Amino acid sequence: MSCWRSTCGAWWSRRSSSYSPTATLALVQACFAQGDASAGEAALRGALQCVRERASDIPDPVLRERFLRQVPENARTLELAHQRWGVLPE
Repeated sequence: MSCWRSTCGAWWSRRSSSYSPTATLALVQACFAQGDASAGEAALRGALQCVRERASDIPDPVLRERFLRQVPENARTLELAHQRWGVLPE
């Protein structure tokens, strides 16, 4: 296990239940930038889950779409997931 993977993994496992899209997205991008695709994908799956959970709390479809597409961190998370996997994983 690389030093970077242990750092990413340790941070991800200790994160609080609070929603921090900027920190989560930074972790995703840092893992990928360091060449740790496994840790990056794990962090991206977690980030995507966070975005989806928050979006599911928004009953109005127009506001939900705005949350997903117009909040830069959320839009970037969706974009990275789409680039990585094509069809977004559930």
